[in-house]
Amino acid sequence: EPVSIGAMEAYIGDLSIENNYELSIEVDERAKDKRVAVIGSGPAGLTCAAFLARRGVKVTIYEKHDKLGGLLTHGIPDFRLPREVVEKTIEKILDLGVETKLNQELGRDFEIEDLAKKYDAVFVAIGANIPAKMNVEGEGLEGVYGGNYLLEYNKHPNYTGKKVAIIGGGNVAMDSART
Repeated sequence: EPVSIGAMEAYIGDLSIENNYELSIEVDERAKDKRVAVIGSGPAGLTCAAFLARRGVKVTIYEKHDKLGGLLTHGIPDFRLPREVVEKTIEKILDLGVETKLNQELGRDFEIEDLAKKYDAVFVAIGANIPAKMNVEGEGLEGVYGGNYLLEYNKHPNYTGKKVAIIGGGNVAMDSART
């Protein structure tokens, strides 16, 4: 009988939240005086911050939005990934001593060079915010949105009850249809 890896991962994650599982800390003496800036708080940025903080590195996350999570918070609908799971996971990472600077955008509020002077290392985890082009006629017309539509969902008109065409059949297409 097939095994659903996604369901197993969700079960383990839910169980760890229910039982208030703490992330282990194994301080590396060579790392405890190091400081790292992480630009972006999506999956890559949060993972980097968590692993470094668990080793004793002082981590500061710079996030352009007013809320941490990147794609987890701003792009994946709640029906696919419950907000509570994301929030509890972020809380666990912050409990490791990770600092945050919200509403700080690369190129607007700071430059990588500025951070490189203040930190021992800079990890850039800004994601891929530009959707792939299909290179088809009409792609740039009003009302035509790319794969990052869900990131910008609240900025677009409500299309409930109207005819909508969704090109594709993957997760983003299905999430767009449900949204």
